[in-house]
Amino acid sequence: MGFFSKLFAGGTKIIDYKNGYYEGEVDADDRKHGQGTRYFDNGDKFVGTFCHGDFVIGTWYFTSGNKYVGEVDYRGYFEGKGTYYWKDGCKVVAEFRDNEPYYGTFYWPNGNSCKGHFKNFNLQGECIFYDKEGNAYVEQRKDGRRV
Repeated sequence: MGFFSKLFAGGTKIIDYKNGYYEGEVDADDRKHGQGTRYFDNGDKFVGTFCHGDFVIGTWYFTSGNKYVGEVDYRGYFEGKGTYYWKDGCKVVAEFRDNEPYYGTFYWPNGNSCKGHFKNFNLQGECIFYDKEGNAYVEQRKDGRRV
């Protein structure tokens, strides 16, 4: 199968892969199942819940300092409800599709926010901008910038 595994005391299973390893609970077929952590050689890791080998929900920690908390699909792609946090304090709370936000709200550290559709992690088209005082404005965005 391209990997080997070894059982350690306490029921924790370590499964080695060519691009990292997994540590956590497994099912009867030695697939990731239950709570665990998937470590990657590039320093990224996913901590969360797995079901019969597939990612389900949890937190991706990236070496960049960014992180994603939410639902993921079997490939580990962001899929469903989630929040992506940048190390600079920005975040997007959204419905994610195929590893990027589809519709949700982008928040800046200064208290402003903008709700709308996304493309390539950028606000796209008509959105509602809220300033930190709570005033709302309809605006157009392209590639994340006002037009």
